[in-house]
Amino acid sequence: MTKLALSHYFTPYTRSEDNALAVALGGAGDYYDRRYLYPYPGGADGPGSPTTYGGLLRDRPIPRIPLSGDFEYQDMQWEIATAKTYGLDGFTVDLLEIDTTGGSNFSGIGQNARRVKKLLNAADADGSFTIVLMPDMSGWHAQSASAVGTTCANLAAAHASVHREGGKVVLAPFYPETKTASFYNDVATVMTGLGQPPVFVPCFLNYGGNVAAYKSTLGAKMIGASNWGNRSPAGNAVATNTALAADAHGRGLIWMQPISFQDVRPDQFVYAEPENTHNLRLTWQAARDGNAEWVQCVTWNDFSEGTQFVPSRDHGAVLTELNGWFIAWWKTGSMPTIVHDSLILTHRKHPYAATATGGMSHYMSLWQTTAAVNTVECFARLASSGTVTLTSGSNVSIVTGSGIQIITAPLVVGSAPYATLSR
Repeated sequence: MTKLALSHYFTPYTRSEDNALAVALGGAGDYYDRRYLYPYPGGADGPGSPTTYGGLLRDRPIPRIPLSGDFEYQDMQWEIATAKTYGLDGFTVDLLEIDTTGGSNFSGIGQNARRVKKLLNAADADGSFTIVLMPDMSGWHAQSASAVGTTCANLAAAHASVHREGGKVVLAPFYPETKTASFYNDVATVMTGLGQPPVFVPCFLNYGGNVAAYKSTLGAKMIGASNWGNRSPAGNAVATNTALAADAHGRGLIWMQPISFQDVRPDQFVYAEPENTHNLRLTWQAARDGNAEWVQCVTWNDFSEGTQFVPSRDHGAVLTELNGWFIAWWKTGSMPTIVHDSLILTHRKHPYAATATGGMSHYMSLWQTTAAVNTVECFARLASSGTVTLTSGSNVSIVTGSGIQIITAPLVVGSAPYATLSR
């Protein structure tokens, strides 16, 4: 089976919500400025995000100038082109809204259903980018098999970009265990009756507690499995992840390894400690060592959980490029030849225990088991042997070597860290 690099697409946070000119580009502000990032009540067009936790988001897509015509469709084209540039083969698109209308009708449906269709239209036009349908069962747990099956069958019938295996539509329900395994047999019956028979690659929150029952019930209709995964090094031990892959393979299933960088949820008051790029590196090692057939980068653009890989205001294209490099490594089985030196610095904006002065009353506390650290990391990729010097305040760390070199130093308030390479 061809290896498939996917990233989870979350329709609430598109490149632009309203096509307005952002403050960063000299405008009066777009929806991200006015609402998502605005930390105080009384925003330009409404109450803004609650001041108690400093605003819903901490980052945003890189601002762009307003577009003429159907800006949502053009933004979807940009997202697909960007994803392809950095090695992705497709998106697992989070289906948040039931829509049994079918076709390309945009009237009478919610914005998330509309955006899914525009994303599919853009993928259809591209011709080489695939979309895996991911019914979000955390929101659809009260929906009938008829509603779920009809929504997915209509999308598949209308769009050539919907991913298929063996001619059958792939459904990768998120949090499938909100329903019994037999529910998905009912979904399959509905979809087959509409001429779109499915196969399933469930993305469990609790893989171990559910995979046996689901495979037993779905039989040949279940061709793979995954889990949503953890977001910190302690929860992403390579041996733990490869054991899950081995279990799936032992059941005759493909394994879709979750890939993650970080997780930051201001409105839920929690964050996970990634230890700079450590968490990312561990999940990619698990994909390689576990012989994962597919990967799901979690996520492309869920800014509300801070898991985004899409180029953003704070991260630029650094994560996208680094992730693309890991994709090439996983697909070929060999680390890509380093032709050009690169030094990638990662660090938090301020110490994890810093106290805000803007009236916040709810702070994020540590979630999962890796302890928070105030470190600057330099992820160096060196074409030949050299000496990397990382400086953070009065702290200086030095490493000499070639290939991948990881070096860290304590984060210092008021001092911009930097790294140099010498030969």
